[in-house]
Amino acid sequence: MTPRPDWRSKTRSVPASDLTERALGVGDPTSASKAVGKQKARWASVDLTGGGAVVGTVLEYDLAHDLREVPTVVTLESYENASGPVTITARGIRRENWSHSHAHVEVTLIAGSLEGCRATFKVQGR
Repeated sequence: MTPRPDWRSKTRSVPASDLTERALGVGDPTSASKAVGKQKARWASVDLTGGGAVVGTVLEYDLAHDLREVPTVVTLESYENASGPVTITARGIRRENWSHSHAHVEVTLIAGSLEGCRATFKVQGR
């Protein structure tokens, strides 16, 4: 009887056609595709320029997205400011007015300036 080859010590490969693109990750909010992996979610960004530099400022923004359904959750994932440090918080508001193409978010400036700031949100469906 011939010995059985040790298949556990060898690496196996899976054909690329069997895998969905970004099936195991959460996507990339800076890529051209706004897909968020296998989740029913999309990346959406809003430019906060023009919001001022007064700490405690609370502004409402219309967040356009391409989820194609009314979202259930909108989460601030990241933000950046080209002109200097900034700290913000954000939350979804007026959920009764959300639609398949936009949601409303409220952004509060904690420190810094909103000039040149861009916030990225994860818009999730059911």
